[in-house]
Amino acid sequence: MVSEKRISGNLAEGKACSFLEERGLKILFRNYTARTGEIDIIAADGDELCFVEVKSSSGDFLPPELKVNKIKQRKIIKTASVFMDREGRDYRAFRFDVIAFERGEARYYRDAFTADL
Repeated sequence: MVSEKRISGNLAEGKACSFLEERGLKILFRNYTARTGEIDIIAADGDELCFVEVKSSSGDFLPPELKVNKIKQRKIIKTASVFMDREGRDYRAFRFDVIAFERGEARYYRDAFTADL
């Protein structure tokens, strides 16, 4: 049985994909998984690769984007490194974005955090 949290996450990721496509990005992968973790969306913005974390409000007091803390960022960075080694060789540039959904509003943080891969 699929949890309510997973259903909510899938809906938010679907909205995020539409949001990114409206801005001209091409969705390459959803829920890319490696032994190091998962990346919600991997998209191409021209010749730049975008690793996108999607967060939505779950009724607590913390804004969803603040849940992408240093620990989560490190997991995303490690997983992005795995992706780059396996499949991202055609891309010379990359960035880490966050899309947060709260009360129907989308907040997009381009280059939300950085890493040296």
